[in-house]
Amino acid sequence: LKVFYGTHLPAGGKVLDLLSSWTSHLATGKGADKTDGYFARVSAVGMNEAELRANKALHDFNVADLNRFPNLRMYGDETFDAVFCSVSVDYLSKPLEVMAEIGRVLRPGGFVIFTWSNRMFPTKAIQAWRQALNLNDYGSVALTSIFHDFLKHRAKMQMVGCQGTVSVHPSFTLPLAS
Repeated sequence: LKVFYGTHLPAGGKVLDLLSSWTSHLATGKGADKTDGYFARVSAVGMNEAELRANKALHDFNVADLNRFPNLRMYGDETFDAVFCSVSVDYLSKPLEVMAEIGRVLRPGGFVIFTWSNRMFPTKAIQAWRQALNLNDYGSVALTSIFHDFLKHRAKMQMVGCQGTVSVHPSFTLPLAS
């Protein structure tokens, strides 16, 4: 993940770490510590103030529960060059509302990176994601494809890191590259 972010997040850019905690999964010399100067700004939104304070990558942060209040009002329009969310998208109970906000805070040409895994805290993940994982990971790919379509067509954003096609069911495939 650190290598991926180091390759795709814009050096010198302003980036938002969505649903952040004690680490932003950034590589040493490529934003892991705000003093390395790799990014102009790394901002974060998360729920645990102590964890956010411990995150050395952050220039600033906001404590917010995006499930209760699915907005990023603390940021102006077109503030960020990129938004990334590391293995936490499955905890959003109102993901499309949050994604609309991501579209608002991204600069034209900006992009979003979502990463996820087959591991989660079942008591925190939304029901749709828990049920999707019961489908041997095909369901989480389908959910992510829905997010991709929303981002591409409604929010006018691009996704990186989803290349080619992913087989979801023997009878069809979902194209994930824009």
